[in-house]
Amino acid sequence: ARNNPGSSSEISQAVLQSNPLLEAFGNAKTVRNDNSSRFGKLIQMQFEPDSANPDLVAAKVDTYLLEKARITHQMPGERNFHIFYELAAGASSKQKEHWKYPDSNGLAKFRFTNQSGTYARRDITDKKQFNLTLQAMEKVGVSDVERERIFCTVAAVLHLGNVDFEEIVTEEGDGSKIKDSSRQHALTCCQLLDVDLDLLTKALCTRTISAGGLLGKLGGGIEKLHTVDQAAEARDALAMTLYERLFLWIVWR
Repeated sequence: ARNNPGSSSEISQAVLQSNPLLEAFGNAKTVRNDNSSRFGKLIQMQFEPDSANPDLVAAKVDTYLLEKARITHQMPGERNFHIFYELAAGASSKQKEHWKYPDSNGLAKFRFTNQSGTYARRDITDKKQFNLTLQAMEKVGVSDVERERIFCTVAAVLHLGNVDFEEIVTEEGDGSKIKDSSRQHALTCCQLLDVDLDLLTKALCTRTISAGGLLGKLGGGIEKLHTVDQAAEARDALAMTLYERLFLWIVWR
């Protein structure tokens, strides 16, 4: 995370307001705790030296070991990260239509939120917590454009989880393609991330094996088809990476 220079009160407020923001994206309901931190956090604070009442002059937040596997798998009685449920409960109908995001009941139709059958937390409502998350974003200086991209990415990850695959047979052997029944989820994911559907399909359904020597130096390689299971693994890996990068950006921001 970046150092946060400014007045002592401004820095203190920034550190305090970062907590609900990091909790929204890094905490989750577990069987033991409705607001369990699923990452490590280190806050470094620098105070003015040689003062009877030293002022806070800088602060830095570092995080590590986000439990990104929670994106794709949740145990019974647990949930994915809070933000998935906060958006469903707290965003307006217009916002959810814009982000192509379901309401709270609609989360039961998405692979990354329906595995455990648990959708609510007991300590606070997701709608109320979403408002606190928005306030924290404003306090730490997240712009409207940045907030838009954050929520688009969360929605894209959710839709990516509903992309399924079916087997195809080619001259190169068995491969996979995105099922027609889940093509809309793939297309929505691409629209939210502003990427091309063909590129996403290629990333999920194929891999490139680079050889040594001249071919490797020239950046060439051999394209291999993914089986259905390998394509599903690539989908989950991409979802975890997208969310992890988003979380790290929020910490840096």
